[in-house]
Amino acid sequence: MLRTPQALEVLRCASDAAAQILAEGGPFVTVGAGTVLSENQVASAVQAGAQFLLAPSFCPAVVKAARAMGVPMVPGIATPAEIENAMQMGCRILKLFPAATIGGPAALGVIMAPYVDRVAFLPTGGVSLESMGGYLARPEVLAVGGSWLLKTSGSGVDARPDLEATEQAALAAVAEAARVRPSGPRPLPPPIAPG
Repeated sequence: MLRTPQALEVLRCASDAAAQILAEGGPFVTVGAGTVLSENQVASAVQAGAQFLLAPSFCPAVVKAARAMGVPMVPGIATPAEIENAMQMGCRILKLFPAATIGGPAALGVIMAPYVDRVAFLPTGGVSLESMGGYLARPEVLAVGGSWLLKTSGSGVDARPDLEATEQAALAAVAEAARVRPSGPRPLPPPIAPG
């Protein structure tokens, strides 16, 4: 996330690590950057190794800059008007932000109704380990994100994310969401030609 002074350096390290993993025969890892707010940040993130970008809002200039660099952009939306504006620019995966504040999974169903099979969502902003299953159970949701992934235990210098416990709890929530999801995973919507 481009919210800290170290963000671009962390992005470079993550990109280098992903390349090293692939070179050693490991799986392909896609590295992205979030909280991209400007055309300059698009360029900086891509130069640092980002392969996709996310923003908390829909800004046409940022979407255009990402498109010019050939990098997928996931703009943030919170209203039907923003969905339609993003669709007009060819965006088909949208970040629902702030997901919890606008009403959570139930609101997503209402907001999404006119756009079924035209766009897909990545909810963030207030999504928690406890609420992620409600989002993932919806067929229009591709993934969720949240800072809870790196929740720390301990304090001060000894504060460390309890990644193993978080991973186990997240996997259980994903399995339950998959069990109740009405149509299982669905393919991405087809690209929408920019107007």
